[in-house]
Amino acid sequence: MRYYKEIVQEAELLAAPPEVVAEFLRKRAGQSKTEAQNDTVTEDVENALRSRAHPLIDLSLAGYGRYYSTICPLFECAPLGHAVRLAILSNTSVGSVSLNHFPVAGAFSRGLFRDDQEAVRWLKQAIPEEVQALFENPTLADSFLRDVLERSTP
Repeated sequence: MRYYKEIVQEAELLAAPPEVVAEFLRKRAGQSKTEAQNDTVTEDVENALRSRAHPLIDLSLAGYGRYYSTICPLFECAPLGHAVRLAILSNTSVGSVSLNHFPVAGAFSRGLFRDDQEAVRWLKQAIPEEVQALFENPTLADSFLRDVLERSTP
């Protein structure tokens, strides 16, 4: 059963102009971990917003979305170097509900990439701007960075 506040919040966001949705998502990204865990904007709500297929909403979800199920389709559909891909790679909110660090325990396992081999394929063809966006992400897991620098995983 869905919580009634989630249903109301979803209806408001689906009826709101894209600029209002973008501002809402931007502000929501600044919530504390406790606020994020009590957020009424669930994975279902984010996916409903993505179904609007509006460029500003998609870009805002890419930069401020919390759920991999929301951002992965956006990442896969955007061409290399597109602002949506860069926003996803620099997203500091994704995984915040489950307290994951980007991209480990999310992007490389059931997240942006289906498996390590897919991640390696991405890294081999990624353009410099995408690599820069990923490595400037302050939520990048230390273990991921260590593995890359030590070349200890695929």
